Amino acid sequence: MQLSVVGRWSYLKQLIAETSGGLDRIVLIRGSQKFRLSLWCSVYVALTAFMINLCLDAVKAYCAFPTVISIDISEDNLSVPSIALCSFNPFKRRKLCEEPFASLCDPDLDFVSAFSELLAGSDTGNASAEFIERYKQAFINLRDLVVSCSLRGVSCGSGFFAPTIVELSRFGQCFCMFCEGNRKYAEAFRYRTQTPEEGLVLELNSSTREYLPHIKDLGFVFFFYTYRKSAMVTRDSVHASLGESTYMRLETTEMKLLPAPYPSQCGSDWPPGYETIAGIDEEQYSFSRCMAICLSQQAMRECNCEITNEFSQLSVIENVCTRSRAELKCRNKALSSPKRFRANCECSDECRVNIYRVQTSSGGFRKTRRRASPDRTRVTIYQSGSENTLIRERAKYRFSEMIAALGSNMNTFIGLSFLAIYEVFDVLAAWFSFLAERTRSL
Repeated sequence: MQLSVVGRWSYLKQLIAETSGGLDRIVLIRGSQKFRLSLWCSVYVALTAFMINLCLDAVKAYCAFPTVISIDISEDNLSVPSIALCSFNPFKRRKLCEEPFASLCDPDLDFVSAFSELLAGSDTGNASAEFIERYKQAFINLRDLVVSCSLRGVSCGSGFFAPTIVELSRFGQCFCMFCEGNRKYAEAFRYRTQTPEEGLVLELNSSTREYLPHIKDLGFVFFFYTYRKSAMVTRDSVHASLGESTYMRLETTEMKLLPAPYPSQCGSDWPPGYETIAGIDEEQYSFSRCMAICLSQQAMRECNCEITNEFSQLSVIENVCTRSRAELKCRNKALSSPKRFRANCECSDECRVNIYRVQTSSGGFRKTRRRASPDRTRVTIYQSGSENTLIRERAKYRFSEMIAALGSNMNTFIGLSFLAIYEVFDVLAAWFSFLAERTRSL
C-alpha cells in the first residue's frame, strides 16, 4: 500500500509553515487565492534569481584574490643592509703578471677567457698549483684597500670587515660590513645622524699602477643588500669614482607580499627537491640564489659536467663546469641565453623584500697629507632618517567579507539567513523521516 499524496504534501506544508524564510507565507496562502499565490511565487523566484547572481559575483570576487597596497611610515625595526666593498681592479698587476704568466697583462689579450682557461687547466687536468697560489697572492687585500674607517666618529674595530665574494667573481675578494660575524656593528649605524660625517666614513686607496690592462673603470663598487641574502650586481651596486669625495644617503623601503593563491605568488621556502642540496638547510631562501642553483644544475646536465651537490658551489654559477676548457666553453655558451633555462625554474619571488635606495653626490677630495696618493677616495655613508617605508600587500576581499556579503544578499532579497538554510535542510530531513516511518508502518 502506498502513502497518499495528500498525506505527504500536507505534512511538508505543515513543516514549511513553521519556518521563517519566506516560504511559510507562500504555503499559508489559500488555494482559492490563485492570483495572490502566483504573484508571491513570481516575486520570490525573481528575488531568488537576483540573489543567486549577486552571491555568485561575491564568490567570483573573492576567488580572484584581489589585493590593495598600503604604504606606512614606521620607526620600528629600521633595517640595516649588509654593505660589501669591492675594487674594480681585483688583482695587483705586478703580482699576477710575473713570469711565467706575464702574457696575462698583454693589452690585446682577452683576459677573462685566458684567466678562465688557466684556472681550468688542461682539458684533462686541473689548474696548476702554481697559478692557484699566484692569483690568491695577487688579490687586493684589506690593507691595500682601506686607509681609514670610522663609524659615529669612532675608529672601526679589527673585525669590522669580513672577506666575501659577490655575485660575479670578477670583482675578486670583497669586504663586507654588517654581515655574518660582524653584524654587531649594525646597531651603531641604525639611527639617523646629525651630520653625514657621523655615519660611516671610509678613506680608500686603489693604485692605478696596479690596474690590469683590461680594466677600464677606476674606483670602487659598493653593494647594499639584505642581510643573509646575495648581492646582485644589476640591482644592488653603487659606484664611487677614484679621487673624489662621495656621499651616499641611504633610504630603506620594506615590501611585504602575499603568498599563493594571491597574484604575487611569493614564497619563503626552497622549491621541492632542493632539500637534498648539502648546506641549504642553513641558508635563508633567496630568489637570486634559487635561480643560480637552478641554472647551475641545468648547465651541469647540458655539458655533462661533474655533478656537485654543495650549496656553496651551486649558488655561484662560475663555480660549476670548471674542470676543463671544454666544460667552460660549453657552460658559457649555454648560459649566454639563459631564457630557456629560466623557464624550467620554480623559483618564486620573496615575500619580504628590503629595498635600499642610495642617492649619491660627489665632489673633489682634498688630500691633507703631503705625500698622500692621488688615487685616494673618500666615501661617506649615512642614513637619511630613523624611519623606513613599509609597502604592504593586503587582501582586498577576505573570506569573512565574502560570507558577510552572501548573508546580506540572502537576507535582503528573500529573508534567508544561514540559520534559515539550516531550517530548510531540517525540514527536508524531517519530511523524509516521516515518509520512511509511514512506509514501514504501512
